[in-house]
Amino acid sequence: NGAGILSTTQPVVKGDSSIEKFFAAKVGDTSYYKTLADAVTAADTTTTVTLLKDTTENVTIPTGKTITLDLNGKTLSGGKNNKKAALLNNGTVTIKDSSATKTGTIKREDDADKTGTSYYVIKNLGTMTIEQANVINNSGYKKTNPSGAMVGSSLICNGDSDDDKETTLTINDGVFEQQNFLAVKYGTFGILNVNGGKFTSKHSAIQNWYKADIKGG
Repeated sequence: NGAGILSTTQPVVKGDSSIEKFFAAKVGDTSYYKTLADAVTAADTTTTVTLLKDTTENVTIPTGKTITLDLNGKTLSGGKNNKKAALLNNGTVTIKDSSATKTGTIKREDDADKTGTSYYVIKNLGTMTIEQANVINNSGYKKTNPSGAMVGSSLICNGDSDDDKETTLTINDGVFEQQNFLAVKYGTFGILNVNGGKFTSKHSAIQNWYKADIKGG
């Protein structure tokens, strides 16, 4: 079908000669999809969605969906200037990287100093666990008036002041870098658990408005 190959009988051989190079993601080891978004839609709670190549998409995990996302050393980019997160989670997701290099990355490519626009790389409105990921956006901010109001964006938003439900973000490892704005912020009902990882920012590495339990990192 248009989304991919389901239950293919073709052999899957790791490397550039594999069928895998023609698709962005797979569900399990037999279903292949041209976009990560299609793979997320098709996945159920018993399988892992694996990224097979670098892709530029804005992916939403819907309410009620529970998945594991394996970055597999590849990059999910949310693009730039579109005010959409690379990954918006309304359900339950575990993010990991099974590659030996641990180069799996989620990012955006904004330049707010030039365009005056930016957005979160990850927005979590559900339950998210990051076992391993490199999350990056150094868009910076642009002062738009004499009072110093900023146009820019935090790297990760966990919860939002406009929502009236608790959201939970657990970070066990990874690299989270937003030198020119906040690395991790969470709103009125955001719960944050940090057990490891490296957080880098010249502004605030973590901005807490609700509950934080920081044991490592």
